Order: sequence, then C-alpha cells, then structure tokens
Amino acid sequence: MDFDELEKNLDKLMSLDSIKVDPAATSIVNKICSSLNTERHFAFESESSQPTLTLNKAGYVIKASEATMRVMAFERENLTRINFLNLIHPDNKNVVIESLPTDSHPALVECPIKVHNEYKWFQIMFIHSSKEDNFRLLITDINEFKLLESDYQHQSDFISKVIEHIPVGIFCREPNGQFILWSQKCEEMFGYPADEVIKKKPSDIFSNETVKEITDSDDLLLLEHKKVESTITLGDDETSRTIRIIKTPFLEDGQPIMFIGICEDISQKLELEKNNELLIIEKEEQRVRKELENIISRSDMMIYNLSLTPEPHITYISPNSKKLTGYSSAEFIEDPYLLLCSLDSKVDKYLKNLTHDSCPLRIGKEYPYLKQDGNTIWLRNDATLEIKDGHQQLIGSCINITETKEMEAEKNTAIDATRIKSEFLAHMSHEIRTPINGVLGLNSLLLKTCLNEEQKYYVELIHKSASSLLEIINDILDISKIESGKLELEMREFNLHKFLNETLEIMEVQAKQKGLRFDIQLGLLPLRVVGDSKHLGQIIRNLVNNALKFTKEGYISIKADEVDSTFDQCVLEFEIKDSGIGIPKDKLDSIFNTFTQATDSISRQYGGSGLGLSICKKLIELMNGSITVKSNFQKGTSFIFQVSLGLSDRQMTTQIDLPINITESLLQQNPDEQHIEILIVEDNDINQLVLSGLLKKLGKNKITCANNGQIGLDKFKKGNFDLVFMDCQMPVMDGFAATRAIRQLDSPKKNTPIIAITANAMATALEECISAVMSEFFTKPIQEDQLKKVYQEFTSNKSAPTPKTTMPKITSDFEFDDTNLKALEDPQLVMQVINSYDSAMDQELEKLQGFLDSSDLENSKFVIHSIQGLAGNIGAVEVFKKAKDLSKTIKQSGFSDYTAELDVLISITESSKVVLKDFLDKNQ
Repeated sequence: MDFDELEKNLDKLMSLDSIKVDPAATSIVNKICSSLNTERHFAFESESSQPTLTLNKAGYVIKASEATMRVMAFERENLTRINFLNLIHPDNKNVVIESLPTDSHPALVECPIKVHNEYKWFQIMFIHSSKEDNFRLLITDINEFKLLESDYQHQSDFISKVIEHIPVGIFCREPNGQFILWSQKCEEMFGYPADEVIKKKPSDIFSNETVKEITDSDDLLLLEHKKVESTITLGDDETSRTIRIIKTPFLEDGQPIMFIGICEDISQKLELEKNNELLIIEKEEQRVRKELENIISRSDMMIYNLSLTPEPHITYISPNSKKLTGYSSAEFIEDPYLLLCSLDSKVDKYLKNLTHDSCPLRIGKEYPYLKQDGNTIWLRNDATLEIKDGHQQLIGSCINITETKEMEAEKNTAIDATRIKSEFLAHMSHEIRTPINGVLGLNSLLLKTCLNEEQKYYVELIHKSASSLLEIINDILDISKIESGKLELEMREFNLHKFLNETLEIMEVQAKQKGLRFDIQLGLLPLRVVGDSKHLGQIIRNLVNNALKFTKEGYISIKADEVDSTFDQCVLEFEIKDSGIGIPKDKLDSIFNTFTQATDSISRQYGGSGLGLSICKKLIELMNGSITVKSNFQKGTSFIFQVSLGLSDRQMTTQIDLPINITESLLQQNPDEQHIEILIVEDNDINQLVLSGLLKKLGKNKITCANNGQIGLDKFKKGNFDLVFMDCQMPVMDGFAATRAIRQLDSPKKNTPIIAITANAMATALEECISAVMSEFFTKPIQEDQLKKVYQEFTSNKSAPTPKTTMPKITSDFEFDDTNLKALEDPQLVMQVINSYDSAMDQELEKLQGFLDSSDLENSKFVIHSIQGLAGNIGAVEVFKKAKDLSKTIKQSGFSDYTAELDVLISITESSKVVLKDFLDKNQ
C-alpha cells in the first residue's frame, strides 16, 4: 500500500469546498485518516524485526511475521489452525479478552503464553483494524524481566521476614531525612506504626529530644561516612527504657544513598550489669587477694601492717613470716616488737620513736636480725608510715638480703685485692725498669767494643732478652694504671698523616723481611687532629705486631678511614687484617681478657704475656671507641676498631697527587701582577658569592660562575681558564661527570687544575674524585686558610692581600661561626650574602619537603647536600648539624620517621635567619 500517495489524495479531497461544508463528508475523511495512521503504524511494525501477528475476530492466526514464527515456535503449515487466545494462560485469558480494543485505540497487555509446552511472559499491543475487522499484535518478550521481578519480590519478602525476626529494630533513612524502612521492632520500641513513619522526617513524628538523638551526628554520616552510636531514654521514671541507636551510612560510588539504623533496647542489660557489678567487684577482689597471698607465701618477702597507736599491734602479717624469721604469725601478733628484733640499737630506737609529725614517711633500713633459732640474717625493711582513721600505722615488707651482703663483702674484698695487686705491680714495674734500663744501656756500650763473633752473639741475645723483659714490664705498668684509673690521655694536636707514615714505616720493613705483602689503604682523613698519639700508636703497633708474629706467609693489610664527623670531632676506623693462623671460634669471646692467649701452644711457640689485646681494648674505650675481632681459624684474623678524635682548627684535607700541572706561563708571572681566570661551577648562589669573595682577596682574579656541570663544561670550552673550582653534587650534570668530560677534550686545556668542593667527606667521595682525575679535594664549609693553601699551590701566589676592613662579630645564643663572613672583608658583600641566604633556604626547604613527601631519595640527598653547603658557608653551625642528622635519619629509617628531624631543621633555620636579620639591622 502506498500510504504517501493515499495521504496526498486525502489532502486534496479535504481541500475541496464541497467537503468542507458537508459535516458528514468531513467525518468520513477523518476516519479514513485515522485508519490510515493505524495501517501505517502496523505496516511499519510488521516490516520491523519485532514479532507481529494478525488475528481474526475469533482469535485464529491469519498472518505471522518471521520473528513471530521464531519466538512463538509456530509452524508455517499449521499456522491458520492456531487460536492465539487458547495459548494464553487460563488465569489471564479472560483479562486479555476483556482488554481487546473495539476502536482504533491500541490496548497493551502483559500475559503468559505457552511456548514449547511452557508459559513465558510477553507484552502484547492489540491494534483493532476496523477495515479488516481483525486484530494486529505487536509482541515483546518480557519473560526474563518477569523472572527477575519475581526473584526480587521473593528476596524482598524473605528480607522482610528476616528483619521482623531479628531481635533489634532496623530503620532506613534517605539523606534528606525521610524514613524508607521502619521495622516491627521499631514500632514496638518507639510506639509508632510504619504507615505513620514512612516518607516522613523525624521532626514530623517524634519529640524534640528523640529527634535530636536520631538526627544527631548526621553530618558525620554525610561528610565523614563514620558509624555513629548513641543512646536515648524513652518513657517516664517508672517505665523508662534505654535504647541504643547505631547509625551507618550506606555508600554507593563513595557517596551515602541512605542511613541504616539499628535500635536495641538495652534496659534489662543495664539493669543486670548494675545488679551484678558489686558482686563481680567483690569476687575479683577475693580472687586478687587470694592470688596475692599465694604469691607472697611462695616468695621470700614478709608483708606486715603494724599499728603504732594507741599501743603497737600487728593487724596483718603474711603467712611466710616463720620461713623468714622463725616466728609464726601468731607469735608476731602476740609480741609486735619481734618485728623490730634488730641487733642494731639505733634502728630499734628509730622505729620505736616514730611520731605523728613524721607522717607520711618512707622508711628503708638494712640491719642484722636475730632469728628465733639464734642465727643472724640481714633484713631490708621498706615501709611507709602513715595515718589512717586517726591512727598511726607502718605498712611494709621485709626481705632477706644476707646473700647480697655477703656478695658485696666479697666484691669489696676482691676490689681491694685487685687494687693492692695493681699498686704492687706498678711499684715493682718501676723498681725493675731501673736495673733493666741499666742492663740495656751497658749492653749497648758493650756492643760497641771489640768483641769476637761468639761474644757479640751472646751480647745480642742479652739485649734481645732484656728488651722483651722491658716490653712485658711496660705492659704490666700500663694495665695497672688502667685498672687503677690512673692512666690519663694526653690530648694534643698532631699531624695524622705524618703519624701514620712514621708508625707503619718500621712495620712495613719487618713485613718485607718476612716476605709478607704489606698493604696500606688510607681513605679521606683529616690532616690535623687532637688526641693521644702515643697511645693510638701503641694500639696500632700492638695489633700490627700481633699480625706480624702470627703470619708466616701471605699478607698484612691496614685500612684507615673517617666514618663520621662534626665541626669539631671525627670518628676514625682502623682495620688490621692478616692471613695468619687465626683464632679458634671458642676463644674469640675471651681474647681481650688480661693474661689470656688463644691456646697454651701459641704461648709456648710465639711467646707473649697475653696483655697486648687487653691493653688495646682498654685504651680504645678510653678514646670513646670500640674494638671487634673476626677470625677464620688457620686462615686469618681481622681486628676493627674505632676511636674518636678532635679536629684541629687548622684543618686541610688529604691532597691527591695527580700529574696535572698549571701552565708554565702562569708560574712565571709576578704574583702581584697575576690576572688569573677562575671558573666556579656551583649550583648554589650563596656558595658562588662566598667563594668568589674569598678568591678575589687572594689575587687579581677574574671570576666566572656556572650553575651546573653542563653550563660549566660549555663555558670551559669557550673560555681560557687557569683554575676550576667544581662542586661535586649538582643538577643536570654533576661535578664528576663534568670533570671527566673536560679530561677527555682534545686540547691542552684538558690539564687545567680542577679543585673538587663537596659537603661529603667520606672515602667514597675521594675515590670518585680520583676516578674523575680531579687535582685537589676539600670539603664544605670552605675555610679561608684551606682555600688560600690550595690557591697558592696551583698559582704560585704566596702572598694574599692584607685585610682592610674588620667586620663586626655575630653575637647570639645560636651557634654561629662567622669566619667566612669576616674573611670576605667587604661589608656590602657580606650583606649581599646574608640577604641571599634567607630566600635560598626557603627555596631549598620547600624542595626538600616535596621530595621527602614523594619518597624521592636521590633528590632529597641532593637538596640536603645543598642546605649543608649554604649553612656551612654562612656559618650556621646548628643548621649544618641538623641537616646532617636528617640525612642520617633518612639513610637509617627511610621515609617512615623523618618528620621530627625535618621540623627541627626548619625551626633551627628560622632561628638562624632571625640572628642574621638582627645582625643586618645593627650594621646597616
């Protein structure tokens, strides 16, 4: 059917005047248009994929679409014999028939239809065609939806039954406050039926007090999504009930869509608890009392309560009194003065004359006590004198301390014996040393006379034996001084490098004479230290001599390094390792004991008094250090010890001896007329400023600065620099990488002296400097004397300008070292440095906070390094220390526990800025 063509013709018909004036004709045309729309709709649906059917008035199928054949399982040959109404479930058939349309308006019906001997739910649109006098059906399969709906209804019914059987009330409220669930138990508790509560807010139903309890803390539920618990009392005094309410938000996609409340009547529970509370407490007191009495009876302690007024009498004494004193509880109660059966009359008098004025008073007395059997023991009586109900009483305990007293007596005897022995050994050592020194002196003179070979051999044996005897006597004297506490360290400044060279030089010769390899590995060590060089040398010689004595072949290795430092202290670690006979595992714990050697056979074969290691250990402990030993029997031994030494103000790091020389033309210039071009590669502006100022004092220097290694490398390639100062830790490219790049240039400039600057004074930093072929190395904070020495070494400038200006001193309780600021001499430059410090520190601390929060270890270490450099060069000693503490904390604990250290660093930094600002205000 061409619906469009028919519609056009109807439009033309409606436009005729004869139709317009004839009402009957107009009505007929409108009906035709209505039927046309129905036919068009039906035709469209039948051409679609939706199942469609055409039925006659009796309900038999006239026509079915292919989709219907599939869905309804119809067979084409039996199609016209099917009465569709008979396929409808009997319970729904009459409803469907009554719903069939009689005009052009469609009817929508849901009903179960038999398909393959089972009923499935379908939605059917019935459209009546008046022209054909039949029905057109549009069929939609809703079986799955109906099953889900049925299952949901079943679950809903089940949940409702469960809720009604739960012994607590349950209610649900929407975020706007309206109730959407109110269980039977809630009705019973509050007295309001569900139909009066649902879709209403608490304020619409309950009293103000009840509303407050139910709606209280709604903000916590909405905003913080927290569970809230409260109680409410309902009814009057006689019929009051206590209801506990627990509210929990029900979340969907992180937002609350309802509140679930649980109500429980806890009135009976509270009443039971109240009734049983005293009984429970009483039973617990009885249990504790019984347990305490059992404990006391099994212990050696006697507990008592002695009332002193009006007359002394014992109100309680523990059952174990007989075991301790021989007197029973009854005997003490009969005669309370048995408690004071002291052999010390002063104690008796003291206890018997206690007065009210003494209260409250703690008493602790130790005294000999005469037991019932006549034996004497020592008691310790600890008691408290107090007043109770107007009466003075003594509550205390007694314990037998006889064994302790005996041990103290033995200990004192042993101490006295040790002291007498030490004094005797010291006295005898001094007495013996005089004739031994005489023997050695005469023996030396005898060796210079004319002796034959046999005589010379005997005289040399005498000298060797006397020397060994003198060594033993010296060890005995040392150990005696140490044990008696009379050995004092001689603290003086000395050159550590020279000391180590001199100490190890003779031993290296002895090792080579035995055919042993003698390795010495020295890390980055301070040059000048403060300590007892004599006894430090004694420790090293003792340990190395042991290694020489017990090693027949292989090697002896000596390592020394700095493992920690502050502004005025350093901790040095030494390791003496050998490939000798080793120490048995079971002897390692006793190897440091006095007069102890690993085995008797070692003593017979190698000699020795067994005092050397004991002396070493005691000397190391006097130097605030420690010593450990590791050994593999028959394969070698390693002794590791640490000592703490002071740092001299005249500090200079170890010079690295590398084949890099300054140009000949520079060396030949007159020092006073030198124009030296210096490149400073340093990422910190303040450090650039300080270093530039110090260098300008040392000569007519042209200074160029670069903020990182890459910029420094680019400027070096373009310039003609005589000297480079290179910071080691920088962003983009660090100092090590920049130095390696310079050394690889195909130009004579690659041999330009490069001085490393860093806040890291550990051996690993020295190794990297050596690897990068740097010419010198020194640590921050930069010291003027140190810088002057390095500058003169590489420029042959032996004189520096005389200072012309004296800067005022920074005075504050805050620890400050203004050496560098004074060294700048130029007041304007000092002010510039201080002003830059404030903003630079803020930037570095802000960066550090970000890196710490994101657990970025590498960048955190880099920023802390920068903060140390800033603090060191400005002289903020405490800031430098706290930055170092934070670095240690991160290294040891990771990022789990840095907050406290960071807060301290920030606080100290703020204090340093206040001090500097005050200094500026006073001197501008």
